[in-house]
Formats: sequence, structure tokens, C-alpha cells
Amino acid sequence: MSLKKDGSLAASSKAAGEEAFAAIGRYASHMVREAAAGILTGEAKADPYEYRDRTACTFCGFRGICGFDLRLPGCSYRELRPLKTEDALEKMEEALGDGGKEDGR
Repeated sequence: MSLKKDGSLAASSKAAGEEAFAAIGRYASHMVREAAAGILTGEAKADPYEYRDRTACTFCGFRGICGFDLRLPGCSYRELRPLKTEDALEKMEEALGDGGKEDGR
């Protein structure tokens, strides 16, 4: 973590500032609610990602029973691409649909 003389985060820092951290938290809460709603309606599709040389299946404890198999029609990885921090935050705010101010906050 790099800090400026005034104690704020330097542009080269890998840490999230207070505002960015709050936006990430709102987005994570939003995604948890969406996943829970999907589960409650019976959505249980295996939809793993692929990022560079790794996939979600690499870390999954349910590989043997989930039914995801690239040899089956309709089974494919969602390709994730690297984003700059600013671009990722912008996409999170777009997903929230209200400029990042969820639940009136």
C-alpha cells in the first residue's frame, strides 16, 4: 500500500479508498441478494468462469457432482477479462442501476 504525504492513498496503491471500498461492499451485497433470489426460485445452473489460465472449477469442491462438462452441449466457461480498477467500479455502479447508491444510501 502506497500513501501520499497527507496520508491518502497514492494512485499506484493496490488498496481501495474509502469510497471505492463502500461501492465494492454495496455491489457484493447486491450480488449475494441476487444469488439468494435465484436459489429460492430454483436456479442452480453451473456457470463457471475462465480467467487467464484458471477456471472456477479449479477451486470447486463440487466438481464431481455438478454436471458441468465441456463435452456436453451448452456447457462453456464465461470468459472474464482483466479490468482497470476504475472500469470495474463503473461496471459495479451500472449493475446497481442507481449510481451506486443502493437502498437509498
